[in-house]
Amino acid sequence: PRHCSHAAFPPVTALSEDEQMMRDSAAKFAQEILAPQAIPMDQAGQMAPEVVSALFENGMMGIEAPSEYGGVGLGFT
Repeated sequence: PRHCSHAAFPPVTALSEDEQMMRDSAAKFAQEILAPQAIPMDQAGQMAPEVVSALFENGMMGIEAPSEYGGVGLGFT
């Protein structure tokens, strides 16, 4: 009989090294950039242009788009 090794199929919740780096970057971005802007953006009812620019500068827009189209090329994990 043929057996399937669990090592060949990591759990769905296991993040790749790239995904771990993105998670850490997103957490830092949220703490340093978004948190100070959250209340003013809520009061204004819109995103601050500098936050949108920072999202692009930090590679957080177009995450799932292939790099040849200007995206990051990661999945939705």
